[in-house]
Amino acid sequence: FDLHLQNADVVFLLDASASMDFGTGAVTKFEYGKFLVACLAWLSQRQGDRVGLVMLGEEMRDVVPPSGRHLQLLLHTLGRAKAHGEGNLAHTLERVTQMRSRAGIVVLVSDCYEDPAVIRKVLGNLRARRQDVILFHILDPAERELPLDAPNTFEDAETGARIPLRPDQLREKYATLMAEHRAALQRGATSGNLDYVAVDTDRPLDESLRRYLDFRLIGSHVR
Repeated sequence: FDLHLQNADVVFLLDASASMDFGTGAVTKFEYGKFLVACLAWLSQRQGDRVGLVMLGEEMRDVVPPSGRHLQLLLHTLGRAKAHGEGNLAHTLERVTQMRSRAGIVVLVSDCYEDPAVIRKVLGNLRARRQDVILFHILDPAERELPLDAPNTFEDAETGARIPLRPDQLREKYATLMAEHRAALQRGATSGNLDYVAVDTDRPLDESLRRYLDFRLIGSHVR
């Protein structure tokens, strides 16, 4: 994995809101995200990059400043992190933007349960601060397909609000809305010169790792 690129600050932003603590397979979105960030950080440090981490919730949590010596601290922070509370990507990403005065790379791992236009705006602000940005949009298969058939009560993981629903009556509309949400995120990324990667937790990690390596070889312009 020798990418032959100039060393860079690479800051990983992992969504640690309660909605990430959901999973119907072997791992939750948050666990998958932690594995992904750990692998990407290891690859980045092997290249000679300075790696850092910010856990995102309503506020920034567990900030690890980028450094060539912080991989073990980053991994330790990931290992003890828990997903909880409400998320506020717009607010926390604006805080991250204020911290980034030096050109670098920002990698966001999130389920992106916010308005795509808002996400596009705050990530665009990062681009304006000389940050190359890659967004890993992570979802559980059940969030794509709404597989349940029987009437059920769904609870918002972040607010606790409970809503009775009939999945069999909503599945087609839900799938359409989810596809539109993903498409809007991708369009916003393309228009903002950001890199967008849709990640499903039932897919092998190496697919996301390969996309990141492609980004470093082709899309990243850090100087």
